[in-house]
Amino acid sequence: MALEKWTLQEIAAYLDKNAEDASYYLQVPKFQRKVVWSDEKITKLVDSIYRGFPIGSLLVYQTDVVEDNKIVLQLVDGLQRSTSIAKFLKSPLKYAPLRELIPDEFLEKIAELSLGAATGDNVEKVFNNMKAWFHGVTELEMGAQYNANKFAEAVADGDDAARMRLVMWNVDESRIEVLLGSVLNEISNFINYEVPLNIYHGPIDNVPTIFERVNSQGTPLSKYDILAASWITTDLNVKNLDVVAAIRANYAARIQNGDYEIEGFDESDDVEEGTFNLYEYLFGLGKVLSALCPTIFPHTDKADEINPIAFQIFTLAHRLPVSKMGKLDQYLNKDQNGLLIIDAAESAILEAAKAAESALQPHFAFKLNAAEVGESGIKQNQAISYVTSYLANVYESDFTKVTDAVAIGKNLVKNIPSHFLFDLLRDKWSGSGDSTLFERTWIREEDSSGKDVIMPSNYYLTPVSRVNLDEAFESWHGEQLDKKQKERAAYPKDIRPVLKFLYGPIVSNYHAHAGKFELEHIYPVAYLKRIIKDDGLEGLAMGAIGNLMLIPKPINRIKKANLLGDWLSANPETPENIEQLENYLIHPKLVDVRDRGHLSEAEFKDFCESRAKHMVAHIAKYVKLA
Repeated sequence: MALEKWTLQEIAAYLDKNAEDASYYLQVPKFQRKVVWSDEKITKLVDSIYRGFPIGSLLVYQTDVVEDNKIVLQLVDGLQRSTSIAKFLKSPLKYAPLRELIPDEFLEKIAELSLGAATGDNVEKVFNNMKAWFHGVTELEMGAQYNANKFAEAVADGDDAARMRLVMWNVDESRIEVLLGSVLNEISNFINYEVPLNIYHGPIDNVPTIFERVNSQGTPLSKYDILAASWITTDLNVKNLDVVAAIRANYAARIQNGDYEIEGFDESDDVEEGTFNLYEYLFGLGKVLSALCPTIFPHTDKADEINPIAFQIFTLAHRLPVSKMGKLDQYLNKDQNGLLIIDAAESAILEAAKAAESALQPHFAFKLNAAEVGESGIKQNQAISYVTSYLANVYESDFTKVTDAVAIGKNLVKNIPSHFLFDLLRDKWSGSGDSTLFERTWIREEDSSGKDVIMPSNYYLTPVSRVNLDEAFESWHGEQLDKKQKERAAYPKDIRPVLKFLYGPIVSNYHAHAGKFELEHIYPVAYLKRIIKDDGLEGLAMGAIGNLMLIPKPINRIKKANLLGDWLSANPETPENIEQLENYLIHPKLVDVRDRGHLSEAEFKDFCESRAKHMVAHIAKYVKLA
């Protein structure tokens, strides 16, 4: 790997494809890191250069391509710094560290002449006027735009008398002209600042490792940033127009954000199939999958924000753990034109994703309340495991379907809900979950010859037993009952998806779409707070799921802090409403939820535990467990 130093002027020239007399063309990969630095941050970078501080090295990959007598280099790390340098050289006075270039005594004299006194506020005001003027200057030479008179006019800010005082001071002492000349001299010195550079010319597979070893400062590249650099030459033909549209939307967003220009991209072109690299393709496929499966995959409206699900699914579909994602391109077959073949895998992945979505969507279609944003509680790797397990069991390694594919697929879809709930109750997917993800998809076995082979895992083909679900629910609820709460507390995130499984089949379609519900305590907070005070308790598990139920919003607002049985006895409702409330309570009967004079801590706990057993029984029936 060659070590060089480039001046700022050389960096800017090499980034310009049309620059004359340049030895290199420094190409920015389409999916390099976005340039997100603000003007303030660019100014800080320039200030570091002015002070002689190191700003880190650049890492580039030297290709074997030569264009217009220029060696093509691809920028792996340093995009933000490089493009910031280019922006600085195009508008140097906009980003120059003016506070460092303009002496304090000069500012004080200007404040005195223009505003009558060199107070702190006046100095700041005249500096801001100066800065605004400098930022608007585009001609870097003394002339019609950049001169003492224009400077005085800007600083005086419409005050003719102040402007004349400044002009006469310059006539007498030439101080303004000297300052303007000094600023230009300092700017000219910047272009000779040298930035260290690492140029690598060798197998591109080594780029991620090289980057990790040489990158000692700045914002670390994610593994997807590294893939964007190392998969530059992994071309394939994308026929899925939705994927192409997602790729193009990303480009359009980056251009609109002013991040950088995308070579060969015209937003007005029609969306049609074309050649892209593997990173671009998986970026677009991830967007398609998240739109297709909103229940199991997170969705973002930001067209240029990566969703890594397709990267992980494609990697696992080819029997690789996520940690080996960087080698994925080596496991894909190529056609006679050297293009990666992805069509069969894509078709299988789309089917598998739809199957996983169909397994869980009915359980999450119901909103607990009108304002709820669809929070399913499904972890990303957990959702991916359903898709990849379907792929592993329904498809062969060449993505043709196995015998009994239909029956296997139906069995997986049937079992996924109970597995989701079982894992949720045990918090199985906390952490990254990469190893669990692979284990739920593949298992390693020895064949008859003793050779290590990778086979589909049948984990999701086996349903969760009712006993295991009951035990997991009891343990999960027991942790809630151990809490000592004295005030209303926010509900844990894992309670909401469990309640969706509980109430999904109970609430009618009409009421589900109306969405007028509130999640409320059966024994109200005010009632429990009184018991805590009277009995001198540390607290009670107010928010345990055994004490929670869904109540129609109009009824809850009228009921207020009264217990259901007491409120109903004083305010008889129609049989329909009573039956509706009985269903939502699940257990016990409405008449049993009454103020009997005193509720002990043990009685409250018994109530919650008894009700929790009935709740899990309802859920087990819904997910079709014996």
